[in-house]
Amino acid sequence: MLSDVAHTLFLHYARAIALGIEPASLSAAKEEQAAFLALYRTIKHGDRKHHNVDLVQMAAIAERVLEGELRYRGGEYGEAFKALEEAICLFDVLPYDEPHGWLISVRQTLGALLTEQRQYTRAITLYDEDLTLFPRNPWSLAGLKRCLEATGQPRAKEVGLQLAMAMKHVDVQISVSCACARAEGKNRRSAGSWRPWVGVPLCMAVVAAAVAVVLMRHRS
Repeated sequence: MLSDVAHTLFLHYARAIALGIEPASLSAAKEEQAAFLALYRTIKHGDRKHHNVDLVQMAAIAERVLEGELRYRGGEYGEAFKALEEAICLFDVLPYDEPHGWLISVRQTLGALLTEQRQYTRAITLYDEDLTLFPRNPWSLAGLKRCLEATGQPRAKEVGLQLAMAMKHVDVQISVSCACARAEGKNRRSAGSWRPWVGVPLCMAVVAAAVAVVLMRHRS
């Protein structure tokens, strides 16, 4: 059944993303990635149910995001950023759909990783682009505020006020621009304050929420 395929496919995706944030579980994350890819190769365009965005289009974005995330964990920053830029291109050409065909903005993910590497100028551009598409997105507002503060830009105060207003409508406290981020502005490998027992469940919960919508789209 198509719903079983979608469920299993994105379960592997969510597990790989969550496991990948901790270096000790990177090998397990890559095993989940391999399982994701094996199933990804079995689906085809048209595998969808009453929606404009089909399963292949969503899975293609997931494949690039997952590749980028795990490349980043391995220290291959150039390849990681390239994969995430490709995911953004796929995201930008999705046909109109409600809810949106991909629920976790790729720009906020790439922005978070660029911020960790202190590539603030590019990250700011991504956050501004994302907020044009999704106004009041608290994840991108948090990332943008951090970048503006790091570069001493006065706009940080205005963005901080926007973030405070956006936070009134969410039930999770947000301090970084991606659930999978450790400590933006620091290299992941040296972020001593990282607590994996907090980060992995949070990351898994955020990704799983998006996966739940995917499953509702593709129930047989």
